Amino acid sequence: MEPPFSEGDLALIVDPRGREYLQTLGREKVFQSHMGHLAHDAIIGCSSGSRLNTHTGHQLIGLRPTLGQYVMNMKRTSQIIYPKDVGPILVYGDIYPGATVVEAGIGSGALTLALLRAVGDSGRVTTYEVREDLAKMGVRNVEGFMPGVTNFELRA
Repeated sequence: MEPPFSEGDLALIVDPRGREYLQTLGREKVFQSHMGHLAHDAIIGCSSGSRLNTHTGHQLIGLRPTLGQYVMNMKRTSQIIYPKDVGPILVYGDIYPGATVVEAGIGSGALTLALLRAVGDSGRVTTYEVREDLAKMGVRNVEGFMPGVTNFELRA
């Protein structure tokens, strides 16, 4: 069973129409939308799938984002490799647990995250990026979904 949400965790807030809002939980932070506001403190301590009410009484759901949801909702300035394309890349690239992968360009980090998941703890991903702005954003996105990842290296 998953532990309840805690400070620093990613939460995906879903409204009744299915719109998704990615949040990094923090004490005294507030999620605001057209349906009202919801204090992060009200989410912290709840389990994934909990129903949450805004100050105006609108009901939202708090979930832990999947990799696909994270990729589609993360901040980015470059084009991403979409989840529908990741599968064929992993299969045709023969990416498996324990593999060492060299990636050309981190971009926003979407493919990097999928590669890290595929190689597992025993594998390694080394990414080369020439643009400093993309390197910073990509690393921020990777660390946002996989905090403390140790089998990843970025080279500029």
